Amino acid sequence: MSEQRIKVRDLPPTAVRLDPQLRHALAREAAINGRTLHGEIVQRLRQSVGEVVTGPAYALMEGRPPYENELPDTERAMLTLFRGLSPEKQLALLSLFK
Repeated sequence: MSEQRIKVRDLPPTAVRLDPQLRHALAREAAINGRTLHGEIVQRLRQSVGEVVTGPAYALMEGRPPYENELPDTERAMLTLFRGLSPEKQLALLSLFK
């Protein structure tokens, strides 16, 4: 059985009005988690309704690597260290790469 791939452009758009502080906080969390703002909002909504978010189709929709467990050892080590940093240090490090 092959998994159907979801393309963002095939989903109907849904407008959500966010106050600037909430939007900024979500954008900050999205950057820390390596997601788009859209991806962060979708992830949080799915968690709030108890849906298990797994599989390559969702990972592709989010623009994240579908097989994160298959990272080389050095990349996995870097990711582990990054996740151990405070959010402020994560953002500072991310800003160096932009």
